[in-house]
Amino acid sequence: MNLYLIITLATAPIIAGIVYSTMLSIPVIGAILTYLLPIALMYVWFKFGYYLATVRKLNFWYWLLITHGSGIILLLLHLLEFYLLSSQQRPLVFISRLFVITFTPLFSRIGMVFEPILNETTRITETFIQCGGLLFMILLFVSGYLTNKRVQRLQENRQENKTE
Repeated sequence: MNLYLIITLATAPIIAGIVYSTMLSIPVIGAILTYLLPIALMYVWFKFGYYLATVRKLNFWYWLLITHGSGIILLLLHLLEFYLLSSQQRPLVFISRLFVITFTPLFSRIGMVFEPILNETTRITETFIQCGGLLFMILLFVSGYLTNKRVQRLQENRQENKTE
């Protein structure tokens, strides 16, 4: 598979984030799709890791950096904006959330546990959403990658046992 196509597929979470934020404004269908899109993205990201385990014999860390590089850059942008700039000086807040915005309902509830006031959303929750979402995406990718490597290893062992 072409490396440029792989890099394009690596932007799938950003595209899903744009679609997700657009769907929030659609009354009934948008509410349903906002719960289905994270599930679909989890499946796609797992299969993407599964697929990249067979594409080329490149280093695992190479694939991890290519697929999550945009998420890491957006996390650094988020940390820069929320911890070094005032609230009036945050021009790229929407862009910095795109990689993990589809998992906001999941991680916002978990992030609120760390808030001093119950059901309040501050930069602590926002940072937890960003970090938790990125780690969750990495976990999905690694799970798919390692699952395929395990399947390959089992198939090789079966073929070796048949030849003996």
